[in-house]
Amino acid sequence: MRFVVKIGGHLLDEGEASFSKYATQIKSLVEAGHRIAVVVGGGNQARRWIELLRTLGSNEAALDEIGIMVSRLNAYVLIQCLPQLAYPLIPTTMQEFDSAWVNSNVVVMGGLTPGQSTTAVAAILAERVNADRLIILTNVDGVYTENPAISSSEFLPQVHIDELAKIVSQKPAFAGTYDLVDDVLIKVLRRSKIPTIITNGRHENIIIEAALFKARGTTIIYE
Repeated sequence: MRFVVKIGGHLLDEGEASFSKYATQIKSLVEAGHRIAVVVGGGNQARRWIELLRTLGSNEAALDEIGIMVSRLNAYVLIQCLPQLAYPLIPTTMQEFDSAWVNSNVVVMGGLTPGQSTTAVAAILAERVNADRLIILTNVDGVYTENPAISSSEFLPQVHIDELAKIVSQKPAFAGTYDLVDDVLIKVLRRSKIPTIITNGRHENIIIEAALFKARGTTIIYE
């Protein structure tokens, strides 16, 4: 099977342990005969650089660029955790991804384009490779009706793509603030209807559980 996994950058902020945890799960799935494309975000490190440059007066496009650079640094570290398994270079275009995908069972990359979340990149890859499932890892259990920190917020085990679009429309789209999803992700999922789950990346063996359709999270539905 073919899986695309988006790992939120904040899940990698713990350092060696977090990178090793995900690398071990990816290796297990590949050894079981699956193929995996991984997209990683920039996390708090990217946000720190973005806020610094914002105070210096940089525009949003420039801030997005620094976020992309940091996401690629995270991608490079994850590649180093998968020696002789992951494609050794980080694709920076879809054409480069295509070449990497032909030559490897594991391809790891970061962001691509200013104004676009790494989650949207993952959705585009999932459509491109006709993935059996898109797995989006974040630091909460899935999609909520509002900010999970608000006591009245409700967890949604399923969410229709149209309802998800409404939730997204209520959030800002400044550099460093892309949360779970953005407009590009919504458009790609709506047209391709990729089986997708948004789940908590801190749970044990979460990538494997999600690949086996056993993980707790929010499943996106289209009918």
